Amino acid sequence: MKHAKLLTHFAPAGRRNAEEVSRQSRVVAQAPHVCTLLESFPVPAVVLSRERQLVAANQKLAHLVGRPVDALLGLRPGEVFNCIHSQEGPGGCGTSVFCRVCGSNRAILNSRTEECRMTCRAPQGWQSLDLRVQATPLSIGPDTFTVVSFIDI
Repeated sequence: MKHAKLLTHFAPAGRRNAEEVSRQSRVVAQAPHVCTLLESFPVPAVVLSRERQLVAANQKLAHLVGRPVDALLGLRPGEVFNCIHSQEGPGGCGTSVFCRVCGSNRAILNSRTEECRMTCRAPQGWQSLDLRVQATPLSIGPDTFTVVSFIDI
């Protein structure tokens, strides 16, 4: 997999193509107990690739954003939530100047817990989400992922 070198203000901009995202989604779906554990979270949760692209999510996230999980595959968290800055950087979510201070990005990149205020576009106008974002690494065979939960605080 080759990534074009894009200038970015924070996180790497490269993405996996749709075929690779689909392959990784199948890897996660076939791993014993991963989907069951993801659904057991009491809050919205996802599995992200190294490129921070969604490869699995629980139904709580799908319900929250009003879209089926399949429609979210390959998106980054800010794109899933319609963050107002998610399209400003060269590689989407994580690559704009505003992403440097985003607790969600910091949590995901460093596998830790951070607080995040995300301003999002919603049908009724802009809304702010105050979230505690918890990220934990997950290895499945040769693939490395990050499990991320989003807690409304």
